[in-house]
Amino acid sequence: MKEPRPPHRPSWLRCIRILNLAVLLAISATLASCASQPARILFLGNSLTYVGNLPEVLKTLCRSSGRNCNTEMIVEGGATLSRRVEDGTLDRAVKNGRKFDYLALQERGGDYISIPSRREVTTSARSAAEALARDAIRKHMKPVLLGTYQDNPRASEDLVAAEAQLAATLHIAHVPVSNYFACGRRIAPSLRWLDPDGMHPGPDLTLLMAVLLYQELFKTSPSANPMGFHAAIYGPMNGPSGDSFASTQAVRPDIVRPVAYDAATMSSVIRMSQALCN
Repeated sequence: MKEPRPPHRPSWLRCIRILNLAVLLAISATLASCASQPARILFLGNSLTYVGNLPEVLKTLCRSSGRNCNTEMIVEGGATLSRRVEDGTLDRAVKNGRKFDYLALQERGGDYISIPSRREVTTSARSAAEALARDAIRKHMKPVLLGTYQDNPRASEDLVAAEAQLAATLHIAHVPVSNYFACGRRIAPSLRWLDPDGMHPGPDLTLLMAVLLYQELFKTSPSANPMGFHAAIYGPMNGPSGDSFASTQAVRPDIVRPVAYDAATMSSVIRMSQALCN
């Protein structure tokens, strides 16, 4: 007795199945390729960005969390974002085919707060953020308004509200910092929140900014594993110039040193980034 023959499948059906498989394989390969591509982040800012080397901390945080990030900064002590508009920074940054996925904009602390005596400063800061955000979008970059901080509780609230309003007006992402900083100082006062000068970010505030930015960019929390790196740790008065990428400039050997974050600090800062104090 003959065994039953399998049902005949038309050749066109076999072709469709092969085509579908090829499409799935192509999609999988594309997704794998995209996943392996580094996230390229450009920072424009001032001493709040370079003291503690925020871009380097973010890059290390990415690596510790299994991501590949390339970071660059064009920064200058005391510089406003208006300066970056005036000197055509973004055009210079993408010269010779250089590309970035994200643009982190960090203004001088408090410049977005509307105060009658400083109205021109606030107007200029807002106009610069708008110009840079629009230019970034034209250059296929996602702009992110990275907040700053204030010690005074009322000023801190006003700052976060002003930043949020500006980001909403520009339809760009906002990463608030001041409210999380205030929370952290209350619940973990022993952490290194400020530089010895009492104004600029200390190592743990820089870490907090990196964690908050990481969560905005990747919509997830980073790893709490201990991490460290070896790089230039600028002080308030010895930062890079705004003429070019900080990575292309000569660095004094005495400011290149190791930085380490232990597991307890990582866990504490990440928890703060996920829930504000009551």
